[in-house]
Amino acid sequence: MSTRSSIVLLHKDGNLQGIYCHNDGYLSHVGETLFDCYNTTKSIKQLLSFGDISELSSCIDACYFYGRDRGEKGVNSVFYKNIEDWFDKNNQDYNYLYAVHNKNWYLVEEDIDGKKAYNLEECISLGKENTKFVFLSDLIHDCQVKYNKKLLNKQIPKTEKIPKIKI
Repeated sequence: MSTRSSIVLLHKDGNLQGIYCHNDGYLSHVGETLFDCYNTTKSIKQLLSFGDISELSSCIDACYFYGRDRGEKGVNSVFYKNIEDWFDKNNQDYNYLYAVHNKNWYLVEEDIDGKKAYNLEECISLGKENTKFVFLSDLIHDCQVKYNKKLLNKQIPKTEKIPKIKI
């Protein structure tokens, strides 16, 4: 039996992009591999560019992808409209999210209180039960606020100094 996982990138603008991973989704394999080996936006985008994956490895060449290695179609990474869209389409045993705005990996789970994001580094070193969480909606909101502030700053023209007029 496989332990399935989803691997999702939270872009700076708040959009979500992800893939499905079929095998070994638990913290001590996929979780640690993502944290140790796919810890930059560039490396994660490269991983997602190959689409759904059967087995994650520490380097792209050793990973086993459904499209690249088995020739399957319709297994590209997926863009999700929002959190609900992600969980409706790709909620797995383990769900991993990398937030570009703060460069952190999270383990995401849903319970009766809502969707919670646990810092992956803390989950690996301390255990999930000893890790504080943030609600996923708050994490995404913080990302969008940061992105919108950056956009707003680019769009507002800098005021020019008004020359003094001598009378």
